[in-house]
Amino acid sequence: MATKNTIRLNKFIANSGLCSRREADMHISLGTVKVNGKIVTEMGYQVQPGDEVKFDGQRINADKRTYVLLNKPKGFLASVKKGNYKKDVLELIARAAPFRINPLHAMDRSTTGLLLFTNDQQMIAKLRNLNTRVKKIYQVVLDKNLTGEAVDKIKKGIVVERNKVLSVEDISFIHGQPKRVVGIEIHDQTYKAIHQIFDAVGYTIEQLDLVTYAHLGVAGTVQAGTVATRAVSTGTTGGLAHPIISVFEAIMAIVVTLLALLAPLLCLIVVVIGTVYAFKLILRQRDRIKPVHVA
Repeated sequence: MATKNTIRLNKFIANSGLCSRREADMHISLGTVKVNGKIVTEMGYQVQPGDEVKFDGQRINADKRTYVLLNKPKGFLASVKKGNYKKDVLELIARAAPFRINPLHAMDRSTTGLLLFTNDQQMIAKLRNLNTRVKKIYQVVLDKNLTGEAVDKIKKGIVVERNKVLSVEDISFIHGQPKRVVGIEIHDQTYKAIHQIFDAVGYTIEQLDLVTYAHLGVAGTVQAGTVATRAVSTGTTGGLAHPIISVFEAIMAIVVTLLALLAPLLCLIVVVIGTVYAFKLILRQRDRIKPVHVA
């Protein structure tokens, strides 16, 4: 039964920006939409506040997709697990959105730098997927100058407990900085792995700052605690979201592509068949013509 607090399922899906209401009806009829873990195929189904809606296995919401970029200061904790923490980074972005948005990655109290928050479930799933290999560049301040020998060891990979190898994409000294300040790029590892790497070669990290995350970076003049917010309206991508095209659009795109690729071959086949048929007709006409003998 519809009330002021409920919303039709097809409208809920459309508001999330994934597709139109008509396309949402198609997905609902195909059984690709679940509410609270159960497949819903009923047209006109009303979504209640707090219901969990999944589209093709991915959780969606009808709020505007919002992206908050924080230059996290020291002393605040960023956790991907829900809970009440003292000096939580959520305190710093409380005014950025009227609803809860969580950080995409964890960061301990001593680590500073870029922290991205969003309610875009598709982006969260993609960036948290280990196969995505998100680019992360840290500026590391050590307790003493880093030697070339230690750099070579790190580049070859550090073996830790259970024969696990911690590798980095690149490590280098920073121009104009002392040898105890280095830049390190990782894709698959976390900030914890960086501590393990330098511990293994006899160094202690005094400061760890994430300066690049994915394609996002922070300028040196941006003060810690600075928040940048962007809300994306329904149905738009805003440059950050990853919209899902409808099944019909995907099928049509494949069909058009195949036709474009096969068109030259089909034309050649038609020409060959026409030529063979014409040649046969010429032979038949020649056979019908009898020679005339003059006495």
